[in-house]
Amino acid sequence: MARKIKRIYKDFTSAEKARMDDLRKQVEAERPQIEAQGRALLAAHRAAKKVVAQLKAERTRQGLSLADIKDRSGIAREVISTLESNESPNPTIKTLQRYAMALGLKLDLSVH
Repeated sequence: MARKIKRIYKDFTSAEKARMDDLRKQVEAERPQIEAQGRALLAAHRAAKKVVAQLKAERTRQGLSLADIKDRSGIAREVISTLESNESPNPTIKTLQRYAMALGLKLDLSVH
């Protein structure tokens, strides 16, 4: 036998409605800042993915294995593998710099 779902509706008091309206206005006022922060984070994420892809391509071009990079950089093989295969890499600048140096490259950062 199927149970019938009982819904409970609550009427808000005028004070609660006013509080909800204030919160909606606050969110709308903060929306541009929140969206700008989101765009900046997305751009940083894309940049990290691009750098990792470039490092992996160079490693492959040089014919180096993950173990070779581990020996040259001191970064654990598992960390390198996860970094290269992860859809959402979140490496530190130090990790990227060590990886690049292991390939004989220089990591350059810029702000626009």
